[in-house]
Amino acid sequence: MKQISIILMIVCSAVFASAQEHAALRLSIKDAEQLFLDQNMELLAEKYNIKISEAERLQARAWPNPEFSAEIAMWDKEDKKWFRSDYTAQRVFEVSQMIETAGKRKKRTEVADNNIKIAELEFYEVMLELKSELRLLFADIYYLNEKKARIDAGAGPLSNLIEGYSKLHASGNFARAELTRLKSLQRSIDKERLSLNHELIELTTRLKLLLNLNPGTDLNLIMDGFKTTDPNALILANLIEQALNYRVDYQRELYLASKAGAEVRLAKAEGIPDLNIGAMYDRRGAEQWDYVGLTFSMDIPVFDRNKGEIKRSEFEKEQAEINVQKMQLTIESELFEAYAKLSQTHKTVSNIEADYMDNLDQMLAGALTSFEKRSISLIEFIDYFESYTESLEDIYDLQLQLHSDMENMNFVSGYDLEN
Repeated sequence: MKQISIILMIVCSAVFASAQEHAALRLSIKDAEQLFLDQNMELLAEKYNIKISEAERLQARAWPNPEFSAEIAMWDKEDKKWFRSDYTAQRVFEVSQMIETAGKRKKRTEVADNNIKIAELEFYEVMLELKSELRLLFADIYYLNEKKARIDAGAGPLSNLIEGYSKLHASGNFARAELTRLKSLQRSIDKERLSLNHELIELTTRLKLLLNLNPGTDLNLIMDGFKTTDPNALILANLIEQALNYRVDYQRELYLASKAGAEVRLAKAEGIPDLNIGAMYDRRGAEQWDYVGLTFSMDIPVFDRNKGEIKRSEFEKEQAEINVQKMQLTIESELFEAYAKLSQTHKTVSNIEADYMDNLDQMLAGALTSFEKRSISLIEFIDYFESYTESLEDIYDLQLQLHSDMENMNFVSGYDLEN
C-alpha cells in the first residue's frame, strides 16, 4: 500500500511538473522589465566592470612597499673563513621606504574615482539600450500577434467558403477558374501567416534571450503599461535642458573629460622625483663598529621630466572637451529628429477613427455574405479581402510606429516622458 502511494505521488508530481512546463508565462511590460533587470546575462556581466574599477581604485590608494636589503660577508680574508656568523662577522642591513611627492597617490585615486563613475554610467547606458530594445520587442511581438489573430479570423471564413464552393464545383455548379482564384487568394494569406509566424519566432527568441528564459518557454504578453505622450504637451527647449542632466552618455563624456584633467595633473606630478628615505646598519665596514646611518635618495630630473606624457594627457584633455561639445550637439539633433517623427506619427494615428477596426471586420463579413449571394463578383470580393488585409497591416504598423517613436523619444530624452 505504501509503495502504491509513493508511485501515485511520483506520477502526480510528474503531471504537475509537465503542466507547469507547458503553461504560458504571462508577462506585462513591467514584469518583463523587472525580469530583465534581475536576469539579463549581459547586464550581470557588465556589473563586474564596476567591481573591477573599484578594485583598481583600491590599488591606486595603496602605498608602495618598503624595501629591505641585507649584505653578509662570504669570505673573511683575515680569518680565512667562509660565511662567518659570530658577533664580529661583517654584515649590513638596510630598510628604505619610497615617499611619493606632489600628491601622486591622491591624483591616482582621483583618476580611479572617475573610472568608477564611467563604469557605472557605461553600465546604465547598456541597461537603457537593452531596456529600449526590450520594450520595442514587446510591442512588436504584441502587435504581430494581434495582426495574425485578425488575419486568422478572416482566413477561417475564406476556408469555409472554398470548402463549400469545392463541393459545388464537384457537382458542376461552380467554375474551376473562380475556385482556383479563391485558392490562390488562400495561398497568399497562408504565405502572409507563415511570414508572420517566422517573424514572431525570431522576435520571441530575442526577447527570451534578453530575459534569460528557456527557449522553450511559451509567452503570453499583456499589453499594459504602454503610454504615449502628446507631443504638443512637450516643450523642446526643456527636453534639451533635462536631457543634459539625464543622458548617461553625456554624463559619461563629462566624466571622461574630468578623468583627462586628473591625468594631466598626475602626469605633471610624475615629473617630480620621489624621495627614498631609509636606515642602515653596518657591523664593521665603516670607520666605526655598529654604524647606524640615515639614507636619502631621489632621481635628478635632468633627462626625463615626463614631458611627453604631460603633452599626451593635455591633448587627450582637449579632445575630451571637444567630445563633450560634440555630444551636446548630438543630443540636440537627436531630440529634434525624435520630436518631429513623434509629432507626425501621433498626428497620423490620431486621425484614425476609434471604430475603424470594427468597420473593417464588418466590411469583410459583408463582402463574404454578398459573394455567397453572388451580389458581387469574384474580382470585387478579392479586392475587398486584399483591402482588408492591407488595411490591417497599415493600422498595426502605424500603432507599432507610434510606440517605436515614443520609445525613441524616451531614449534620447534620457528618461520616461510618460512617467
